[in-house]
Amino acid sequence: MYRMRMRLKRFLEMSKITQSEFARKIGATRQAVWRWAHHFGVPRKATLRRIVRVTGGRVTYEDFVS
Repeated sequence: MYRMRMRLKRFLEMSKITQSEFARKIGATRQAVWRWAHHFGVPRKATLRRIVRVTGGRVTYEDFVS
């Protein structure tokens, strides 16, 4: 099944979830989520796996590096 991929910032906007709420779900800080959403760095592997799981696969590693 194909899932539409999107960048983290867009996912948060479409899901109407705050950076703080998302950070709690993935075990990160709000500041880290802000950095990733604005393309300042890439999360560590374990955090990326949590992001993929929480977003239902709509945000993946490729969305941070492409």
